[in-house]
Amino acid sequence: MQGDATAFARAVLTIVWSVDGARDRTDQDPYLRAVPYFTPVYAAEVKRRQGTPLDERWRTHRVRMRLTLKQVPVEDDTLIEDTPTRATREFLLTAQGIGEDDWRAAMVRQVAYVFLARPRTGQPWRVSRIGTNND
Repeated sequence: MQGDATAFARAVLTIVWSVDGARDRTDQDPYLRAVPYFTPVYAAEVKRRQGTPLDERWRTHRVRMRLTLKQVPVEDDTLIEDTPTRATREFLLTAQGIGEDDWRAAMVRQVAYVFLARPRTGQPWRVSRIGTNND
């Protein structure tokens, strides 16, 4: 899968959006689980970030994220086209936290961008940045 840019981007985006109210303390925790799939520079940046504590309701209701990702064409003219060592994938993301007791958080819809890099063709992809249309 690390050779398929689209599948890899989808998998890593799923990890970083998979908040688990039973074990996560901040919104940073899912990103930390994905660090092995980041470039060294992005991994270092992510490790330096201060996470925002999860809403207490997420922990009380033991919320897990329900996530859907639909790949959409990259429409931002400022993004580079794919090359053998760089790629960008864009997804329409819909996410909602749902508790074990069926409590529901507000639904989130946004566009997520996953920027990928690798040293050379044939090497596994790594995420060099994740962004959204809300950044």
